[in-house]
Amino acid sequence: MSKIVKHSGGIDRHLRKQEIVELAHQHAQLAGVQDPQDLLRTYIELKRYEIYLKHLLPHLKLHALETASNWNRLSLEWLEGNLKLVQRARWDFSVDETWNQLNEQIEQLSQLRQKREQYLKECSEAPVVVDEETGEVLESFEIPREIEYNIALGL
Repeated sequence: MSKIVKHSGGIDRHLRKQEIVELAHQHAQLAGVQDPQDLLRTYIELKRYEIYLKHLLPHLKLHALETASNWNRLSLEWLEGNLKLVQRARWDFSVDETWNQLNEQIEQLSQLRQKREQYLKECSEAPVVVDEETGEVLESFEIPREIEYNIALGL
């Protein structure tokens, strides 16, 4: 498994995106047959790469955009990869009053949903819906709860 970390730094430059995805799937299948401690160490090491790339790439993209904008060509091909300078429209709908009202309603509904979720989580008993006029119990239900396990990694 530690070979994956060493190999990830040297992914064949002639691979296309789909081939890189397939390589990742092949490496992931190897994970199940490796020494458990080696697997966990590899996971930690790859998370280091992920954090590094997550913070490096946006800065590189800014510099690459600036460089490509000042360049006389609209594209660059290099070792089966290509880079293109493209234009995209970014719309600002906030000048439309109807759009603003809809957006505000969406925000209010999101807040109401969050409050309801918090209430349901805090209920120690199953919530009951009662008809105010008759006092009849209309609905009683228990909120399904599923426990998941995940990995918390601190670096």
